[in-house]
Amino acid sequence: MWYDYLSKTEYLHRLYEDIPSLNDVRIARIAISDEGNRVTMIFDIPKYADFPPIKWDGCNVVVIEIDFFCITKLQLDTISNTYRGDISIEKNLDGLLKINVKGSLNINIVAEHGLVQHISAYRKK
Repeated sequence: MWYDYLSKTEYLHRLYEDIPSLNDVRIARIAISDEGNRVTMIFDIPKYADFPPIKWDGCNVVVIEIDFFCITKLQLDTISNTYRGDISIEKNLDGLLKINVKGSLNINIVAEHGLVQHISAYRKK
């Protein structure tokens, strides 16, 4: 699964009995920094947590922030200003992360490492 290739996923595993696939997710932010060596992606997880912490009372959407480092390929194309898509994270034959988003936003990234930076929740009306 997509989370198997990332570091710092312990909290994600505590939130879900079965961590959902990333199909038709709302992508809140894509940021390129560190002269193109870092890409940050923030998106909603399609299913609310099975075991949310008490501080999330009243929330109904889990949002996750992932940083990808040592970028060797980055392609981005959009057909809309509303970013939604299916996200896949795999390893390629060279052992690098291959991140693909397909939808109203199409992204192809190849990176050496992926790290979960933050997981939070909010209430969607």
